[in-house]
Amino acid sequence: MHGQVTMRRTGTRHSKMKMGRRTTGNGPKWGAFFGIIVAFATLGTTISAQELTLEPHQELAREILRELIEINTVDSAGTTAAAEAMARRLLDAGFPAEDVNVVGPNERKMSLVALRR
Repeated sequence: MHGQVTMRRTGTRHSKMKMGRRTTGNGPKWGAFFGIIVAFATLGTTISAQELTLEPHQELAREILRELIEINTVDSAGTTAAAEAMARRLLDAGFPAEDVNVVGPNERKMSLVALRR
C-alpha cells in the first residue's frame, strides 16, 4: 500500500470537533493576516505622503461640496439655506437673475431651479 492513503472512520463525524472551534490546528493563518496589514499600512503611508494637487475646477467643486455639507438640511431645519447658497453661487457666476429661482411649498422647504441656456 505504498503511496495510498487510507482513512479509518471512528465514532461520529463530529467527534474530532468542538462547537465553534477546530481542534486540528487549522486556525487562522497569522502570517497572511499580518502580511495584509503591512500591505495596507504601506499603501496608506504612500498615499498620504503624496501631495494632493487639484485642478482649479476640482478645487471649486470641493469648495461647493464643503459648503453644502456644512449647511444643516435635516427635515427640521429645511433645505432653503442650501438652495439660497447655491443660487448665490450661480448669480455670482453670471447666470441671469430670471434664470435662477428658489421655489418651494413653504419657507423651510425651498429648492433651487436654474435654467442653463
